[in-house]
Amino acid sequence: MKNILKWGSFLLLLIIIGFAFYKKVYIPKHTYEIITPIQGDLKVQVYGIGNISAKTIYKVNSEVSGRILKLNSDIGKWVKKGELLAVIDSVDLPKKLEIEKLNLEKAKLNVEKLNKDLETLEVKKWLANKTFQRNRKLLKSKGVSQDKYDTSKANLEEIIKEIEADKVALKISKKEIEIASKNIESIELQLTKFKIYAPTDGLVILRNVSLKENVMSNEEIFEIVNPKDVWVKSYIDERVSKNLKIGQIAEITLNSNPNIHYKGVVKRITPVTDLVTEEREVDISFNKLPIPFYMNSQANVAITTKKYQNIYKIPVNVIVYKNKKAGVWVKNGDKAKFEEIKIIDRNAKFIIINKSNLEIIVPSSKKAPLKNESKVL
Repeated sequence: MKNILKWGSFLLLLIIIGFAFYKKVYIPKHTYEIITPIQGDLKVQVYGIGNISAKTIYKVNSEVSGRILKLNSDIGKWVKKGELLAVIDSVDLPKKLEIEKLNLEKAKLNVEKLNKDLETLEVKKWLANKTFQRNRKLLKSKGVSQDKYDTSKANLEEIIKEIEADKVALKISKKEIEIASKNIESIELQLTKFKIYAPTDGLVILRNVSLKENVMSNEEIFEIVNPKDVWVKSYIDERVSKNLKIGQIAEITLNSNPNIHYKGVVKRITPVTDLVTEEREVDISFNKLPIPFYMNSQANVAITTKKYQNIYKIPVNVIVYKNKKAGVWVKNGDKAKFEEIKIIDRNAKFIIINKSNLEIIVPSSKKAPLKNESKVL
């Protein structure tokens, strides 16, 4: 009796194990999902990764050395073209400018006075010359004394000397006006270099100095990016980049918010391939720039190179290769058969094929590998 119970229990255990094997192992290895080609549209896309960059980053440098007196902007602030960003101490230049303006005013007054003096002297010269000419005629006829003649002559010569002296003084004053004007222009030009203005509308993305800090000539103070210049600098494997063209539509997703898809356009394809990574730089602009945006943010791009309509497509994961030929496993009665197919084109998810009436077996790594004449349920 004990032996019967013992063998009965053993037989029951075998039955349970066998049933479990049939349900969990045997059936899954022989039962496969069956699909048929899907009719519809397909976009062929090239994928790449990159980061938010810009066509032009405006580097705002100091043209002069000095101490920062004012800082009117900071990182993350939007500015307008021509807006005053910073002021550098110009030291004694304003005083020099004031002195040169006084010198200019003085020289102009001298020119005005000398011109009036010359007008008066010219009248005196005309009268003195008339008197001298009359006395010279009268001297020949003894109508005037030698002393009177000599006096009229000396008076005329003195006036002529005064005129010549005033003309020299006038030239000097005019030269002083020229020098003072050039000095004023030069100082005013120098003073403009002590004020830093925004070269474009945009966002300040970098500030390298602090208030009261000394800066050197040509030292970078700010970096500004115009939102119109912002794009994604992406890198595409050269093996899939042959169909890329300027103007192609692209989709952009940012790692910071992968659920939002931004539309973009290919703006530039660099003609050089990186020797190490074997990638090409492809720059893609946003149709509508996300605000706020963050420079160097990681991004993924999908560039549409072709569009197909009303075609037959199958998932990528059903494609298998046999003797280096592409094909699919199809259901032939209750058995599997390898069916060679022609791949017309593909994207990351689907492959366009030239056949439509197929019952395709979806391979599974959890099931027994398929081969011709494999029995399938």
